[in-house]
Amino acid sequence: MPARSLTEAIALLEPAARALGMAMNPASPQPRASLLYNEGLIAKAAGDIETARRDYTESLALREHPGVRAVLESLPAATGL
Repeated sequence: MPARSLTEAIALLEPAARALGMAMNPASPQPRASLLYNEGLIAKAAGDIETARRDYTESLALREHPGVRAVLESLPAATGL
């Protein structure tokens, strides 16, 4: 079921995030890093660049990945800092 808005997409992802948090192997950051990357994609598509930047940065903190790094570096410069 595709989400029609950022709010709806996040609402759809939250149960999965909770389930992953309970079932995740603490030695493996992979599921959480992937979830953060996907949340970043949703935020970017909705035009929320700062949230996308935060999600990608948190994903990279858990697991370095060249694809995530490339997407993060392609975002417009931060504003208001």
